[in-house]
Amino acid sequence: MSWTMQNLLNKGCKQIEQGDFSQATVTFEKLLELHPTNNEFCAYLGEAYFLNQEYEKARATFKHRDDLVLQNDPLTPYIEGYRGCILFEEQKYEQALPYLEQAIAKQIKEPEIYYRLGILYMIRGQLAQAHKILQQIDQIDPAFSYRKIKKLNEEIWSLTQHKA
Repeated sequence: MSWTMQNLLNKGCKQIEQGDFSQATVTFEKLLELHPTNNEFCAYLGEAYFLNQEYEKARATFKHRDDLVLQNDPLTPYIEGYRGCILFEEQKYEQALPYLEQAIAKQIKEPEIYYRLGILYMIRGQLAQAHKILQQIDQIDPAFSYRKIKKLNEEIWSLTQHKA
């Protein structure tokens, strides 16, 4: 950590200890401006906003910190995909769609998520897309494909060929 960063960090922490929350927010804002992707600095700034009773800013800063941390977490696409699965099971299909699509766009290998997206495409009448997604399950986990969707996928393919 550079001298400037360490100096600003120490200054902000001291301001919090002294109860000067307003100045602490200014100090941590400068620190975060210098290093916008540092999740630790986001946490300090969020705390300063909270202590200064700037709750909306605190909430937004903590959300930004979460986003920074989750960007680099390899499990995030799986968690997002399962959020989509939950929404799917609650029949909130349009809300589920972006979660499922984003998870698959990150090339996860979880057949449950592919399965829900394939069924969702079927519900929306997007049979060619459903077929494509369901075929990918067979490559990821042939046993899953066989158990859950082999016959279903064949029926979809048949329906898409009749439309063509």
